[in-house]
Amino acid sequence: MTRTCCQSLERFGLRAAMAFLVAARVVAAQATGAIEGTVTTTGTNQPIGDVQIHLVGTSRAARTDDGGRFRIPGLAPATYQVRAQRIGYASSTTNVSVTAGQTATVTIALREAALSLDVL
Repeated sequence: MTRTCCQSLERFGLRAAMAFLVAARVVAAQATGAIEGTVTTTGTNQPIGDVQIHLVGTSRAARTDDGGRFRIPGLAPATYQVRAQRIGYASSTTNVSVTAGQTATVTIALREAALSLDVL
């Protein structure tokens, strides 16, 4: 009987711990936000792939896909400077505000330039 009782307590403790971890993960996900967006060419609105996206002052970054899309998840609520740069285009920096539990969306237009690779 004692063995059965101990096994039941162990199972209950394991279930309680798992429930706590799931709840903590949900709360943590709600405490952060994300930035997603599209990078296009000024004038034609054509998407630009392989653009470096960097949050100024952080180590967070992304690269656009062939459709010019990017996403940076898991960001603390704040206003970020989002810098986009690619060889052959002038870089662009814009401010984006992130709210907990939300995804901020931004469209960045880059102007073609003869040769441009600004310093990060």
